[in-house]
Amino acid sequence: MSEESQRKAHRSLTNTATQQHPSAHKPTPQRFRPETTPQIRELPRSPLLLSSHAVAHHLDDWKPVFRPVAVIALSFYLLFLLYAATNRSGLLFLDLANLMNHEAGHPLFGILGGGAETGFGYTLMVLGGTLLELIVPLLCAVYFFSRRESTGTAFCAFWFFENFLYINTYMADARASALLLVGVG
Repeated sequence: MSEESQRKAHRSLTNTATQQHPSAHKPTPQRFRPETTPQIRELPRSPLLLSSHAVAHHLDDWKPVFRPVAVIALSFYLLFLLYAATNRSGLLFLDLANLMNHEAGHPLFGILGGGAETGFGYTLMVLGGTLLELIVPLLCAVYFFSRRESTGTAFCAFWFFENFLYINTYMADARASALLLVGVG
């Protein structure tokens, strides 16, 4: 057999194989399938109405945390816990930053409560310091959570729960009134 006849025979075998098994040589086209889980813009407005599957799908895309950042953050948390465990003064260095939020909460919630000298408005003003002290880190955590930034979310959650150490000291001093108070009057 000549080379020409061998090529023709090979072509005819290849064409026959292609006709018999087209998927063996050509990739099958992907069919369009609509996603089974809703997109973010299709989620209900109330978080109480979300299914667990929709929430799990919605929370998948978190930004990565680089190893040096994770090591620094964990070191900070561990050093702070050691500092908090050994500090006997009752006030930690972060409490001075939280004090600004606490003191701003009294007049803010006093205004929101109607400025009354008695009743619910007065109670809201008294509780307003602690409320704002907890609301600020919680809102920051929600912000970072919505942006899928795990480092910011973790720090704000740490900040939120660290406030309870200060609130504990403040509540324990309510009857003794040994702490110096900040404010006018």
